[in-house]
Amino acid sequence: SIKSLVWVIILLGMLTYSFGIFITHVVISERLQHESSGEPWEGEEELTEWYGSVIRSMLSLFEAVSEGVHWAEAMNPLVEYCSPWFALAFLCYIVFALFALLNVV
Repeated sequence: SIKSLVWVIILLGMLTYSFGIFITHVVISERLQHESSGEPWEGEEELTEWYGSVIRSMLSLFEAVSEGVHWAEAMNPLVEYCSPWFALAFLCYIVFALFALLNVV
């Protein structure tokens, strides 16, 4: 029904926004840490392209869920340049978005 579809869109938006804020915060913190230490940061360009702002992070997350890009392609810069633990966080986002939210519709 339309009511279920509206609730799924709202919940997916809230989930994507929350993860987008979290990822953007981590990427910006990594950038500031590398700038203050003066050491070069090899992943800056790729991370900024995928997760440089909250809007860009949300778009990358939505693309990963809707197969605009493969989710592993969107996850790899986070795992490679920030922390391997992002694989678990990203996987939780994908699993929850695909199986819990999108199977309702």
